[in-house]
Amino acid sequence: MRDATHTKIGERLLSLASDRVRNNDLEVAREILEATISLCPGNSLAHYHLGSVLKRLGRCEEGLVPLEQAKIIRPLHTSPDVSHREVFHCCEPKIAPARLS
Repeated sequence: MRDATHTKIGERLLSLASDRVRNNDLEVAREILEATISLCPGNSLAHYHLGSVLKRLGRCEEGLVPLEQAKIIRPLHTSPDVSHREVFHCCEPKIAPARLS
């Protein structure tokens, strides 16, 4: 019973986080996703979406942790692999264009 209740609450929290992302309220979405993970640590989608939100907040390195966790929880799911490539690209050092003399 407890697991079923946590699952339902986790699903509702994910829905709320998605609403916040759609409204570009990323900090609130981050907080909701972190609460979801605290309640349902095995929820791979919560980890995946937290990594994605952190990337959008410019916190690329920090976003790698939940993305890795999502991949561990659900290794055959392909979306975290795609997101990893996006986050790694985001974390690449920016090289300023050479100035012409």
